[in-house]
Amino acid sequence: MKVQAVLLATATALATISAACSSSLSNSSGTGGNSGTGTGGNSSGGTSGGSSCQNVTACGGNVVGTWTVGSSCLTLSDDNLDITLAGLDPNSCKNVAISGSLTVTGTWTANSNGTYTDGTTTSGTAQLQLPAGCLQISGTTTTCQKIGGPLAGLGFASATCTDAAGGGCDCTATIQQTGGIGFLTADPQTTGNYTTSGNTLTADGMAPYAYCVAGNQLTMTPQPTSPSTTGTIVLQKGSTTGTAGTSGTGVGGTTGTAGTNGTAGRGGAAGTSATAGTTGTAGTTGAVRSPRPR
Repeated sequence: MKVQAVLLATATALATISAACSSSLSNSSGTGGNSGTGTGGNSSGGTSGGSSCQNVTACGGNVVGTWTVGSSCLTLSDDNLDITLAGLDPNSCKNVAISGSLTVTGTWTANSNGTYTDGTTTSGTAQLQLPAGCLQISGTTTTCQKIGGPLAGLGFASATCTDAAGGGCDCTATIQQTGGIGFLTADPQTTGNYTTSGNTLTADGMAPYAYCVAGNQLTMTPQPTSPSTTGTIVLQKGSTTGTAGTSGTGVGGTTGTAGTNGTAGRGGAAGTSATAGTTGTAGTTGAVRSPRPR
């Protein structure tokens, strides 16, 4: 009997613990904050974060017109960045990794004769990891503090590099270029020629974009060879602003003539009213005569 009682008590305790744990687990799920996927909030050409940037669903179309960037979401990523234009030795400087994001603002105009005008600004930041072999330049060894200069050849406005653990360099670079919409390049163009073929627009024969025109909206995805770029630039076709009308010149009213003085007498009469304009000056009060003695 005692054994049965112990077993019964143990079973009861286990059931109680199980129920408490179940209740605790149920309550712990709570309303633990919905993890927002977010749309990356692109206001007036802002850049959304990371992998949320999606490429355009290309459809082609007529790009002739002036287009203003409404938003942009572009990310850079590559594990084998082409460093040829930086003057680094491709035999020893291999597997350079890059990640970052770009923002595009401004206007882009495509003319019917196949020329374009690029009034956009592409800006952003990037992080690069350079292996130790990148410090070998023309047979000499340089430092991470000095290697930022050659990176300008890749299209960076500036770069700051520090020593990385285990050798090599960690670099932070900035992008700030006029022209070359959405392309990281050391030679951005503000004018040139473009062609369209199928769903691809190509600027100056070397800068391809997947694109789609839908109504007054043009969406473009840059397609450089290196670094790999993901995302879209969304532009709207601009409308011409009307010219404001000229201001009319008003003619002022003439000043009214002052009233004449009142004639002296008992309780002298007031001056006559002034004509239209400023109020005339009131007439002076006439002198009061004393009564004659009888």
